[in-house]
Amino acid sequence: MRQSITEETTGRIWKILFAVILAVSVLRFFYGITGDYFTFLDEYITFDTAAGFTHTGKFYLWDFHKEALTDQQYTRAWPHTVLLMIWFKLFGIHVTAGKTLSAVFGVLFIVSLFAITKKIYHNYYISGLSCLFVMTNSTVATVFRQIRMYSLWLLITLWLIYFIYRMLTVKPAYRGTNRLVTFWNKNLNFSVKYIIYTLLLFALGYFVHLNTLAIGVGMCLFYGYLLITKQERRYVTALGCIFGLVVVATFAVPWLAQYNADINSIYWNVIVSGHVGLREEVNIRYWYWALDFIHSRRFFWFSLVCVIIAFLKNIRKRNGAFDFSMYAFLVAGSTLCCFLFFLSRYYASRYMLYVAPLLAVLMAWGIIETATILKWKPLLWSAAAVSVLFSVVNIGQEFTNVYHNPQISYHRAVYEIVKEDAQKELSDGGTLPIAGYDFRDYYGVQVLDNYETAAFDRENDMEILKAFALDYPDGYVLVETTKINGFPEVIKNFIQKYSEKIAGEGLDHYNIETVRYHFAYPITRRLEMNPENTVQNGPVTYSFTEDGGHTTVKIELDTSLLESHTDTLFVKFGIFTLDKQTEDKCYQLRLPQRYSGGKCYYEITMDKACQVVLLKDECMLYYTDGSCREKLLYEK
Repeated sequence: MRQSITEETTGRIWKILFAVILAVSVLRFFYGITGDYFTFLDEYITFDTAAGFTHTGKFYLWDFHKEALTDQQYTRAWPHTVLLMIWFKLFGIHVTAGKTLSAVFGVLFIVSLFAITKKIYHNYYISGLSCLFVMTNSTVATVFRQIRMYSLWLLITLWLIYFIYRMLTVKPAYRGTNRLVTFWNKNLNFSVKYIIYTLLLFALGYFVHLNTLAIGVGMCLFYGYLLITKQERRYVTALGCIFGLVVVATFAVPWLAQYNADINSIYWNVIVSGHVGLREEVNIRYWYWALDFIHSRRFFWFSLVCVIIAFLKNIRKRNGAFDFSMYAFLVAGSTLCCFLFFLSRYYASRYMLYVAPLLAVLMAWGIIETATILKWKPLLWSAAAVSVLFSVVNIGQEFTNVYHNPQISYHRAVYEIVKEDAQKELSDGGTLPIAGYDFRDYYGVQVLDNYETAAFDRENDMEILKAFALDYPDGYVLVETTKINGFPEVIKNFIQKYSEKIAGEGLDHYNIETVRYHFAYPITRRLEMNPENTVQNGPVTYSFTEDGGHTTVKIELDTSLLESHTDTLFVKFGIFTLDKQTEDKCYQLRLPQRYSGGKCYYEITMDKACQVVLLKDECMLYYTDGSCREKLLYEK
């Protein structure tokens, strides 16, 4: 940094700038946070686990419906769960409290970034722009408004990255004449204080999120940079010590694994389980996220050019500001490469979001350093002003994505839709059956009077639904739209094609696939069809009768025309009501567990007066081995 720039720091300007940054961060993270909703990204797991921990001190999800712990344990990111429990003890168990804690972490994150950049650069232009740039990113703003561990993780990793830098660069002078102090000062002159801080934060960050390990790649690269450019004895000695520890660990781990298998799995489980491995194709979404960091690819490329110019400008001096910028570049760049090419398990930008403050610092440093080349102060002011204006405009443009995002899942509203629909469509006015994945019982108890739930596990979902339907033949299934592709094919097809859609994609903005099901079971007596409108389609023969506002459909199913291991037949009727409305009615016809090619009979009652009931050709067969097949009814 040029001395002329560092001399521009004054106490008053720093205080005013800090107050402005603090106010903007509070507005950014707290605005509209009282909205009583969950978003995606599994906030419910964190919320329910913290509620369970608050009530009982155990890491199990809390069932607000039964006011008891479930059998689902969740110990991931336990430090965040503990902090959230303390927060709930202080402010009560509700969504606004959970989101507020994340917003507090967000404000602390910005304050920390301001303090760190002030300590490193001593330049209020860089400190102010760094904070503004990172707040411009909608992913950062969203994370600090969600009830998830990523809010704490970003705060921890920011300080961890800083302490690693201080640990590697600070040269303390410990006083003492004993051999240990003399040896340390001569050969390993690193700050013990920062070593302790680093180890503590690294352990804490690791328990919050596994991706804390990825910081090590950039740290090793920066260590190599220091080893080459500084040529200090302590770096060579430390490298020898590290090499020795690696050799010892190489032989010690297999030996210790003979007595404790867990020791061997600590490392290999990461490799074998697919966390690390060369990707078959580049995960380009991370590159796009970097390009769109502040919602403008042109500004990204402009900032990158400025960073290159700043490196070329300061490459001979290589002072503390230059070293930290190089450190930020190596950590951010190596992290991006890891996620692009090696970390095959992860796909969401929040997994590498800890590079966001580093990108913001690099962009601010590059722009300000480039603006000082001509030594003309108006150019410096203009560059800062344009950057601020550009950021404000971008924050305004992506306002909707953060505060009024149509992807938000309003579970309370969906429960209200289900309750209203059940009053019209289900004849049983008592228990409301709901099957699905990721229940928000926190909202269910607020909206529904009496309900029962069955929880999918994404492996045996149709078996779970069939067992649930034995007690509740008519009910609802709720699954978040973004998770539908992770379900078995039969459930996915059932929700998308062979059930009655109530809410979700294509109907509204709630993004929770909400469908109505009707499982029909064979009756023992033979049914007489209405000769006036009997229709046959493949194995299905049916007729309907309208009487007193109700329509009765009688179905005869010839099982000899189906495969012997057929379990359930999913069929769809198109109906035309007396008030000239058209809609689809879907039924799931269960076959007897044992049948020998005979005929099964079903009787279905619709609480609607219908002029026409037409069985559609498309159907789906579900088999006893768990497979499914879509076909046309008349296909053999």
